[in-house]
Amino acid sequence: MKNLFWMALLPALALLSGCNDMFGRKTKLDFITPPQSAGDEVSYVPVFPYITNGMQYPTAIIAGNDNLLYVVDSAAQQLICYDEAGREQSRMTVPGIRAVAQDRTLDILALGKDRIVGAEPSDVRQVPTIFRIAVKAGRYGLGEDKIVKRIQQPFLLGRTAVTTLDTAADFNGIAVLPDNQYYVTRSGNGNDPISQVPYSAVLLFDNRDRFKTTLSVSGDGGAVYNDFFRNPGAIATLPARSLVIPNNDPLDFLISTSDPAEVLPVRYITVSQGDAGFNYNVKLMAPELYAPGRFVRPQGLTFASDATGYIFVTDKDSLFQFDAQGAEGIQLRTSQGLQLRKVSFGGTGNGPYQFNRARGVAYLNQVVYVADAGNRRVCRYKLSSDFR
Repeated sequence: MKNLFWMALLPALALLSGCNDMFGRKTKLDFITPPQSAGDEVSYVPVFPYITNGMQYPTAIIAGNDNLLYVVDSAAQQLICYDEAGREQSRMTVPGIRAVAQDRTLDILALGKDRIVGAEPSDVRQVPTIFRIAVKAGRYGLGEDKIVKRIQQPFLLGRTAVTTLDTAADFNGIAVLPDNQYYVTRSGNGNDPISQVPYSAVLLFDNRDRFKTTLSVSGDGGAVYNDFFRNPGAIATLPARSLVIPNNDPLDFLISTSDPAEVLPVRYITVSQGDAGFNYNVKLMAPELYAPGRFVRPQGLTFASDATGYIFVTDKDSLFQFDAQGAEGIQLRTSQGLQLRKVSFGGTGNGPYQFNRARGVAYLNQVVYVADAGNRRVCRYKLSSDFR
């Protein structure tokens, strides 16, 4: 099994071996003009120009393991690849695309909807689909016609017939674990007709795209809830700590929900292994992240991929930043000692600190990227204290 894994990984390692950074080529960021700041002031500084390139409605963005940026333009049904300087590298069409992730072999996993034909040729339906896009060895970025696999609903307990519930369901978010397994969030009403598993759920797939299980969350007193996740949306896993696969990296994740009845629309889920398998629990975080009413409908989540452990959340027209414990702000050494300073910002509009439907968020090399869907752009920000 281990030999098979490393054979699968060799093309990706060949691609990486000629690069100047751990994953992929590293773009020089000397086009950014350092801000003028004094004393204890710290804030996020806009990096211009915006990334636009004719985008119609950018709703998701990730920083790939190859140091490239992948943006979902849901209106155009396209996945667009950029380098760190915002230069477009390539793009491809993916039906109904709404979310994207990249595993550690550099394959792209995109969520969308695709056609499925029923018993009659006229019975054509759109069902939630995971698209695996293979990266050709030696190629940098996307290529056309590289979709190599489609994983479509339904896939529970061998059921093959598509139901109305299947077509009404949506895949919303996807996040890859350090061992290349991945989570997918699904929303919908009712339960699967055979397994009775709720349609609103977090699904776990192995690194060969085989469905494993839906996640159940443990509560107080030992109770286990298989309907814990109601209309889950964005999901983010912790960044991998090393190149070694498998390793002992945490399997924890952040998740959001669009359910208006949910008191905590963003939650941190811890994963631990017990005698009967894996246990999933809500982690206690600082009250700023869990403050009731803090978020309306959070659309984007990500962790900083460096030692800071920052957590970023986009909601409506704002970007929120928390530390690893969920306290809002960053620890700053000031003339009065170590203090927590808030650096979140937002507001409705098209100015540099405003958004019109802020959606996806990504972090790469101390730069935060926000998919500003209504303004048809990707905005970039860098902490004033991070300029050297």
